[in-house]
Amino acid sequence: METLLKRYRLNSVRGLQEWETFKFYLFSNLESDREDGIWRFVLKSSLYSNLRVLFEIYLIIPLSISCCERTFSRMNIIKTELHNRMEPKTLKLNMMVSLNGSDFVNLEEFKIEEAIDLWRNTKPRRLTVSKKNLSISSIQ
Repeated sequence: METLLKRYRLNSVRGLQEWETFKFYLFSNLESDREDGIWRFVLKSSLYSNLRVLFEIYLIIPLSISCCERTFSRMNIIKTELHNRMEPKTLKLNMMVSLNGSDFVNLEEFKIEEAIDLWRNTKPRRLTVSKKNLSISSIQ
């Protein structure tokens, strides 16, 4: 606690006193108060000015960076040497599908014919796709 108080240039002596008072308050009211009521009391009370600053800092710092790591890992899987010319918009859409999985698109409700028509009509293609015998099962 002292290290944090010094790091954020707060009054160390007063901050440690506030911390001891807060711990006593917390343990004596833990069963009767809801957790959010305790935090509201501390954040609004003038008794805990140094702790309030530390708690506010704590509330804005993410608990982990796993989401960021997972996103970059997935991007490295999608954007390989074979797909190195992918536009940012396409990469974003591919990542959304990849990260959100089957919740992003319900395959039972997916209309493949409309998707192919949209793809075909977006720009001239060298590949022709016919609608003959086209279904989701035939693609898999």
